[in-house]
Amino acid sequence: MIRMTETVLTEIVDHARQDAPLEVCGYLGAKDGIIMVCYRMKNIDVSGEHFTLDPEEQFSVLKDMKKKGVKLTAVYHSHPATPARPSEEDIRLAFDPDILYVIVSLMNGKESVKVFRIIGSHAEPEDIEILEEKFQPLLNLKGVTCPMNFVKIKVKLEQIQTGQIIEVILDDGEPMRNVPRSIKEEGHKIIKVEKLQDNSFLLQIQKGV
Repeated sequence: MIRMTETVLTEIVDHARQDAPLEVCGYLGAKDGIIMVCYRMKNIDVSGEHFTLDPEEQFSVLKDMKKKGVKLTAVYHSHPATPARPSEEDIRLAFDPDILYVIVSLMNGKESVKVFRIIGSHAEPEDIEILEEKFQPLLNLKGVTCPMNFVKIKVKLEQIQTGQIIEVILDDGEPMRNVPRSIKEEGHKIIKVEKLQDNSFLLQIQKGV
């Protein structure tokens, strides 16, 4: 059984869609047994039929995982025009039985995500549980100037669990220039930015590891 946040599932499907008809690839990291971090990576083959990860990028991602206390749990890639099952090449190149393989198929315009454990020449399907992430109460920071708006966001993020999401409203101008940058520098992720009718902005922020 693999447990994955809804945000990561959305991330890998979006990656597959955006780069189709080329195959995409990346690493998935887990903390406390839950996959909650997605690392989009380059397919240096630039192919719609196979992929190869960039060794330098692999090293960089693994270093970042170690720094954040995240465990490499799965490799994902897409099949733009074939089913979500390992190809002969996928099986041949799978060297680590402790790593899971997540495949996103876009065949016939329909998305399908499946997980496999590959041992030797056998690919065994694994169950997948998608964890819905609950939004915290809206944090309305209209009229709150920098840096106090970021301080309030930081305090709120310290009160929730890794992978959870908060919604924040910020004024346009200096708050939108400064706060998103500070959030990313702290290791968190902005998953949505929406301009509202009064020209303020709604941000959805996922707590990083």
